[in-house]
Amino acid sequence: MAAPLLLGLYLALGAASTQGSTTPLAAAAAGTLVIIAIYGVPWDSAPRWAHNLPVFGGIVAVFVIQATAQASGFAVATVLLVFPLYLTTVLFAALHLRRNEVWAAAALASVGILASAMSTRNQPGEPALALLVIAVLWMVVLTVHAVVRRSLGAEERIRLLIASLKDYAILTMDPRGNVTSWNQGAEQIKGYTEDEIIGRNFSCFYPKEDVEAGKPGAALAEAARLGRSEDEGWRVKKDGTRFWAEVVVTALQDESGQLHGFGTFTRDVTERKRIENALADSKARLQAIVDTALTAIVTMDGHGVITGWNPRAEAIFGWSQDEVLGNPLAETIIPTQHRAAHRAGLARYLATGEGPVLGKVLELSALDRGGREFPVELAISPATAPGGSPLFVGFVRDISARKQAADAIANLNSELKIANQHKSEFLANMSHELRTPLNSILGFSELLLDDTSARYDASTHQKFLSQINTSGRHLLALISDILDLSKVEAGRMTLKLESFSVSDVVGDVLATIEPIATKKRIAIKADVAAAGKLEADAGKFKQMLLNLASNAVKFTPEGGMVSMDARRLPEGVEIAVTDTGIGIAQSDIDRLFKEFQQLDSGPGRRQEGTGLGLALTKRLARLHGGDVRVVSEVGKGSTFTISLPLRPTPSRQLAPPAVSAPPAS
Repeated sequence: MAAPLLLGLYLALGAASTQGSTTPLAAAAAGTLVIIAIYGVPWDSAPRWAHNLPVFGGIVAVFVIQATAQASGFAVATVLLVFPLYLTTVLFAALHLRRNEVWAAAALASVGILASAMSTRNQPGEPALALLVIAVLWMVVLTVHAVVRRSLGAEERIRLLIASLKDYAILTMDPRGNVTSWNQGAEQIKGYTEDEIIGRNFSCFYPKEDVEAGKPGAALAEAARLGRSEDEGWRVKKDGTRFWAEVVVTALQDESGQLHGFGTFTRDVTERKRIENALADSKARLQAIVDTALTAIVTMDGHGVITGWNPRAEAIFGWSQDEVLGNPLAETIIPTQHRAAHRAGLARYLATGEGPVLGKVLELSALDRGGREFPVELAISPATAPGGSPLFVGFVRDISARKQAADAIANLNSELKIANQHKSEFLANMSHELRTPLNSILGFSELLLDDTSARYDASTHQKFLSQINTSGRHLLALISDILDLSKVEAGRMTLKLESFSVSDVVGDVLATIEPIATKKRIAIKADVAAAGKLEADAGKFKQMLLNLASNAVKFTPEGGMVSMDARRLPEGVEIAVTDTGIGIAQSDIDRLFKEFQQLDSGPGRRQEGTGLGLALTKRLARLHGGDVRVVSEVGKGSTFTISLPLRPTPSRQLAPPAVSAPPAS
């Protein structure tokens, strides 16, 4: 408003120089109204044809001022009043009108100035001054018009560029958010034509729920406060369909910072959003697979650094993801002896693209957090990271359990082969053991049956019958051992518990083995009085002692000794059978109590037997809740000790025999 006030003051001074004449004052007032109209009316929003009114109206007002001033004889007032009005109106024309209209306004002003000068010819130098004024007027007009046209040309090019953009919806709004301009991209993206949308509020582009939440107003408020507002979300087209949009709202301000409106840039990114969502879903599914996989998945970059580590890898190796990411793979999980080969293979692949181990399933060893080396199954696949750098994905499975199972199967197969061999040996031995008493029974019974002529006297008959009886009892004992062992193994063996004297049972056992011991001149000693009474199955107890005592006599050379000692403990009774026989090697002790096994099982074996006695003794002791252990040294003899509780605590768990170190020599 400073310019119109100064021009009005200038006109008032010019009118005052007329020394109070009303005509120049009226003319000055009219000129002032023209100036106020030029500066006070919003011509940017006025129709194009209306821009001519202040220009040509101002020039006509100048003519009137000139005419009235000259008619009254006030030449000085003419000079003071005319030039500023001419300059103001012509500059307005240069700023707002087209080229032809500017030239017409400047020409009319020039004619007015020249006419004023010609009418005052009595004043020397007036025409020359008029020409100078006209020259200055045209220079100013041409300069201003050129600058304005250049500026308008740049603005027009920008406007045309904006209007032609089809990928971006670009529009302007007044401070209230009403649309004031609209480009082709906006029409294509949002569906409204320029005529349909100009003047409407931009909230029509928001979904109903966002409008109710006040988002349009919040976006304008943020842009007005910060100069810019960015948002990404759903927007609505003319037909009601929604699209995902990136929106930037910029505040438009003048030099003084006054808000004039807003500019909005909108881009339809629905397809990009769909792709992003699809990628996110795919990534989430892949991550879920990786996280729940029963196989450890480890990724490594081209520098050998760990870049991926799933939960199964944490479980197998003991390192958490946070602890290993960024660490060298070789120093983390690869054993020392394999690290050089790992680095060499990586370098060769990066240099030549050759990777002999890629795509294959390998079995090798790995390290866990505690430094334990364990077997793994590994498959490596090459890949490419998002930036194009090499990436390697390793699938690792801990095969410790599988290896253990394989070893167990191999051991079991070996044991089965050995057991099958022992079974064959047992069957061979058993057939011999059974055949011997059967042959004796059959032979002596046939002799008796064939003795029709009474060749044998009564004593010989008695001897034959005694041999038949002995062989029968031996055969019965063999069969009983087999049946007892099968009952124990099947869990069908029952104990007939009773209280009895250990000394009485030991006496019966010694009486049984005494004939054989006497024949081999083996001394027998017993010291079992301290054992007292025991609650157990007396028959099974005698069977255990008889097996141990018979073996002691069998494997003790002539002139040796067999002793039986007993002691009573707070928790039970121990009976030890000691011999001075051939002894047992430490490597053979583990085989003693296994079924169907004899330490001397070759074709030239020196002792008869089925190999069931010790196995059955062990199981009968376990059935009472006790055990049998042995101490032996080759060439010096053996001591077998039965430990039984005072009251049986039956157990069918079959454990390996307890083995003690040989006595000091």
